[in-house]
Amino acid sequence: MAQLFSENAQAVIRFLQADPNGQYTADDIANALGLHPRQINGTATGLQKKGITERVVVEGIEKKVIRLTPEGLAVDPAMEKPAE
Repeated sequence: MAQLFSENAQAVIRFLQADPNGQYTADDIANALGLHPRQINGTATGLQKKGITERVVVEGIEKKVIRLTPEGLAVDPAMEKPAE
């Protein structure tokens, strides 16, 4: 069965779940995961559409912070797609 989340999405979810109170921009996540910030932005947008992440303005941080929603905190990144 196929994974619900791409490899990049799984990595982003795991990274954010490891530090749910962290305040990470796409650049921060990209540096930590060895990916390009554009990859993180694309992944975060896809996850945002699924209700897993959100982008928020945080005072003192120039770019928006990507963080998990309550659903994102509870999701299993390795979840498989439901059978069709």
